[in-house]
Amino acid sequence: MVIVAIDYENDLLKHYVRMNGWLPACRKRRDAIRAKGGPRRLRYFTFCARYAMDVLMLDVAKILTRSESDKFDSVVFFDRDRESVLATKKRIPGAIPFTGNFVQLMLREDPEEDAVLEEAPLDAPEDKLDEASVRETQREMDERREFMKQFPFDVVNLDLEEFAFKPKEELPGKVVQAFRKLCAWQTKPLYSRKGKPSYLEGFSLMFTTQIGPSGMSAPFKEMLSAYLRSNVQGDKDLMPLLANRASTDDIDAIRDNNFDLFFKLGMPKVLVQALLSEDWYVESAGGVQIFQFERPSKDGPYQMLHLIMDVVRQQPHKDKRPPNNPATTDEASQAYREVARRLFQESEIMVKEDSMTEDVKREIRASLAKIDARAKKYMDAAF
Repeated sequence: MVIVAIDYENDLLKHYVRMNGWLPACRKRRDAIRAKGGPRRLRYFTFCARYAMDVLMLDVAKILTRSESDKFDSVVFFDRDRESVLATKKRIPGAIPFTGNFVQLMLREDPEEDAVLEEAPLDAPEDKLDEASVRETQREMDERREFMKQFPFDVVNLDLEEFAFKPKEELPGKVVQAFRKLCAWQTKPLYSRKGKPSYLEGFSLMFTTQIGPSGMSAPFKEMLSAYLRSNVQGDKDLMPLLANRASTDDIDAIRDNNFDLFFKLGMPKVLVQALLSEDWYVESAGGVQIFQFERPSKDGPYQMLHLIMDVVRQQPHKDKRPPNNPATTDEASQAYREVARRLFQESEIMVKEDSMTEDVKREIRASLAKIDARAKKYMDAAF
């Protein structure tokens, strides 16, 4: 697919999602932190790209709190190359960058992962030559460990804008494997005071993916089908909800004749199950909120999905539950059933520019103007 260039700084569709999806979720998370008392600032992980639109939006809204030296040192971001990182840091000075392929970094094997991480840079292994390829491998391992040290985050914004299920990959897909690893790292202690560790009770998750690919392999289709079948078999009330939403309760027919809906029903279940496996669950009150909009490409339009959810830690924690207990608490299991029901029942929010009122467009453009002014302020201060 050949992507058509998008003006991300002035994109009304994407900023509608930021303002109406990401911003409320982050504000709710900030308020939850404040309700606990104390001076702790919201910790934010993002794929903000060089324009850092989401970070600056949260800065303008006073959801992110900069340090006493005016630095974004509670923000961690990821980008593919050093040039992009340097451009981003001019807009959000003090933010902590990581460079490279996020999925590859997350899935790199590290025998010392569960050990206390060393602060000093890694030396070349004694049984290998000190050559460029070895040094690069060691650098990547060192960066992975430094990245792990940043966890956990109050808000995780995985704005990858790519397919979650890529052709020729094995189940469950590398993106899902990386996501599961991230969920595990989210259970790390936030801090330790007088030898007593403190953990996150919850976090906000934003996850962006393309619908598809159109040629999704049979194993991935069957994985999504299996999740949907498990849902309807476990809750008899879901079948009429599915029939009302899709005009049929035949999951195979939905897969073959209405792939977009099939994907929107099945894909969130993959994330929800990954969260459950790592001792989290999705809060049932909000469920999984989904925004959808269309992007142009030279091969034809494609659909972007933005999933937003509040995530809660299972209580007691997995390592505190008796070994003969179920892997998932009753509370988490009930929440999963309620979230599944809402996904069958509630439609996604379709975002289209020609459906926006002029008042909405003015509000979005006003927000973009404030973000642009804030970026210029920080960039001017750097010179």
